[in-house]
Amino acid sequence: MICRACQHRFVPSETPSAAHALHCPNCQAVQQLSGMTFIALCPECAQSIEVDEWMIGSYADCPACGKEIIISPPADQESYTGQALASGGHLLPGDQLGRYRIDQPVKLEGVCEDYLAFHTVLFIPCLVKLLKPAIAAQDSFFAEKLVRDAQNACKVKHRQIIGIIDAHWDAERNLSYVVTERAEGVTLREVLAQGPVIEKNAAAIAHDLCKALLCAEGHGILHGDIRPANILLTTDSGAKLLGLGIAKLENEAIHCESIGALHHDLFTQAYSAPEYLESPHDANNRADLYSLGAVLYHMLSGKRPFISDSPIDMLAQILGETPPDIRQFNPHVSDDMCRLVAYLMAKRPGERPASAGEVMPMLDHISRELERQPKTSRGVLSFAEPSRNGNGGSAAPITSKNDDGASGGTSPVALMATGGAVERPAWAKVVTIINIILTLACAALFITGVVIMTRKPAAPANPTPQSVQPPG
Repeated sequence: MICRACQHRFVPSETPSAAHALHCPNCQAVQQLSGMTFIALCPECAQSIEVDEWMIGSYADCPACGKEIIISPPADQESYTGQALASGGHLLPGDQLGRYRIDQPVKLEGVCEDYLAFHTVLFIPCLVKLLKPAIAAQDSFFAEKLVRDAQNACKVKHRQIIGIIDAHWDAERNLSYVVTERAEGVTLREVLAQGPVIEKNAAAIAHDLCKALLCAEGHGILHGDIRPANILLTTDSGAKLLGLGIAKLENEAIHCESIGALHHDLFTQAYSAPEYLESPHDANNRADLYSLGAVLYHMLSGKRPFISDSPIDMLAQILGETPPDIRQFNPHVSDDMCRLVAYLMAKRPGERPASAGEVMPMLDHISRELERQPKTSRGVLSFAEPSRNGNGGSAAPITSKNDDGASGGTSPVALMATGGAVERPAWAKVVTIINIILTLACAALFITGVVIMTRKPAAPANPTPQSVQPPG
């Protein structure tokens, strides 16, 4: 079975029952059991399997076809899920939450819990963001506001925004959750864990985010939590913004005294505008533009603009200090990009751009200028060009590993971070040069042949005049 408190998977030493208290061997949490049994169906052969409650969320082999299946509670036993959450536990794979079957937990810390899920009516994958029932029970304002904000945000439809599918608030069971689309890709946070991003790609990502922010501005919606973890990089749609209409409420809940002393995420605070940290309710769209500048700073330098282990010290830095020059970490960043980042991260909101629409032409200009420059002047030192590490050796490229641990070439995340700036072998360059020479030679021969075939015979230099015979 799986512990609902710590997600530890274990096999009970004896058959559990409602009368026998069962403890998780990892965290010692008591597992709440009602002693019920129900019938599960194998999705492969439709074989009926009688299972006990403690097997929910576990894997079992079908006795008929041998397929490994996950034991899920039936849809009419959703009250079981509510009881488990009310006791302080988490959702498990196979749990049913309304129309949604939980597939896998993604994030359990913080104000909201995130779960990968599946819509059992529309048959589409999705993401469920569940406000912790303990917080909903303590202050129903946030539970109701989560749904209201989702209702406003669902009107925003854009290619660069992960949209909202559904929202629900059950006051009796303190269940408040929002369901969003699910897209394939990697977060910018995962990419930055490998190192900085080359300037051309950073400008493209920022341009996509500006499109999303411009659309949100048109609906009067502030995101409030733009950071690498809320930016999804896809292969077919560019950068997508996550958490629109949801992230701001999470930050408000963290700042609210009625919720209690919750852990403040320093990674979130590092990208927040000064006025947003002082008064989130009074911030406007320029706070999101500050966060965009902070994300750009991180992409180009490989470091957050402000770094501290103390929330108080971090706040003091954001309010009163200027981040280090990007070129201390990456000397290849252009003057125009450095000026744009400084413009976006101005301390006073009035000194920043008024709209994301004002930033997009600046990014277009930077991209055009970068195209005119040699590629060697645009690479990131730690990836695109050879460098020296602290031991005096050459920095090794980031490579992926096969299942057996062998090197499998440059990883997709590293390629995304470097823009594919991978050094080609010498023999490949020689072959390319030979192909170019042969192509030019063939083209020259073809043109020469065409000219010879179409040339007319030249007239004689001194033509002999013909004699004219007089008439009869």
